[in-house]
Amino acid sequence: MSHDELDLQTVTQMTFWFHQDPGHGWLQVSHALLTELKITKDITSFSYRDSKYAYLEEDLDLGTFLGALFQYLQLPYDKEVAQCFWREKVRVRYADPSPIRGLKPY
Repeated sequence: MSHDELDLQTVTQMTFWFHQDPGHGWLQVSHALLTELKITKDITSFSYRDSKYAYLEEDLDLGTFLGALFQYLQLPYDKEVAQCFWREKVRVRYADPSPIRGLKPY
């Protein structure tokens, strides 16, 4: 993903999956997008990964991602904008337990 490809139009066409179990949740984000946002070193070991995606834990890393994404797109990052993003762009997958817990830590 190049800088020219990641713009507001591209992001508006994306859908993100939020994986959830009774105890926690993780947002599925491609490694390429994290690299483009230059936050790969900011993600904690509370998140998980596989060969294509990072699964960002909801308490810290999800906020890091959203803040970086909105900053990159030069959009205000406040509660109302974040809630709109969540309603429009995120789909939830629930499992008990979530298979995410079986992946490698980030």
